[in-house]
Amino acid sequence: MSGRANITDAHCKVSICVPTFNGSRYLQQAIESARAQTFRDFELLIVDDDSSDDTVAIAEEAARVDSRVRVYRNPRRLGLAGNWNRCLEFASGEWIKFLFQDDLLKPACVERLFKLAASSGATLVACRRDFEFDSNVGEEFKQSFLAYAAENDLNRRFPDHAGTITAGEFAAYAARYPALNCIGEPTATMFRRSAVAEFGNFNADLMQAIDWEYWLRIAVARGMSYLDESLATFRLHDGGATFANMHRPLILDLLIIYHELAYKPYYAAVREAAREAGVDLKQKLFSLCRSAQPRANGTPSTAAVSTQEWNRLVKSYPRLRFPQLNYLMLRSVDKLKSQLKTRTRTTG
Repeated sequence: MSGRANITDAHCKVSICVPTFNGSRYLQQAIESARAQTFRDFELLIVDDDSSDDTVAIAEEAARVDSRVRVYRNPRRLGLAGNWNRCLEFASGEWIKFLFQDDLLKPACVERLFKLAASSGATLVACRRDFEFDSNVGEEFKQSFLAYAAENDLNRRFPDHAGTITAGEFAAYAARYPALNCIGEPTATMFRRSAVAEFGNFNADLMQAIDWEYWLRIAVARGMSYLDESLATFRLHDGGATFANMHRPLILDLLIIYHELAYKPYYAAVREAAREAGVDLKQKLFSLCRSAQPRANGTPSTAAVSTQEWNRLVKSYPRLRFPQLNYLMLRSVDKLKSQLKTRTRTTG
């Protein structure tokens, strides 16, 4: 653990976590929006991923004037998800409230989400968010992003939710739309710190869907509550992570998500929902693998996945190396299990 400031052993209700990397452009505004919260029982945890600009100086000045601010600096770069997980490691609050270095919270954000969580008993809560585009964002990207956000708005995906989406409802959604984030970015969410012990850390193999895959893990097991009130602002600009990951083949994240849905224990409810809906998650994973694998001569596939990227992926997820063999074997096992179930019911 590296340099830190104003550390106490006292626990608090909410840890507002700000993972930073070269964020001096907007960090001061983010910090002030956190310090202006009407909910006062929080720590403001700023974890810097070895920035080379004035990010740490801005954070340390905030810590100097406000004892609730704690500052950590990683001795080496951990990357996006790695730094988010570092925040989880240092947080002492009962609740985790992320705030990106270039985003903003409205003054009542934490208070309103905390009250929602208390009244609903939810593990994950979220609110509506506004979008702010810098002048350096092209009109084509802006319109494309807004169209995606409107298409995947939670109110549209769950029109009858009345503030609560059950675990079963979310499992059914995940079986049909596993890659479509209808909850939003970390700045618009808050979750119980105890969820980390139950569901683990953020998946560092993902690049763009890190937050969405984590929301899925929680929501398909515990459901979630939603406040249809705009309490946060998600800012898009040419220096943000959304832009930085634009040129990475999205199919890599999709492969990882389908792999987790098909195999991980905490997605058992999604697999059951998929069976009921006639969706074969393993077949979809197999088809994605076929389209993502580089050609025999080592050139990128039609999905623009290079041999280096593919080899890195299958090292972490070896089932993807021989997708057809794994799929056929699993189909045989599933068929055998089904036959045994039928035989047990018949003889029981």
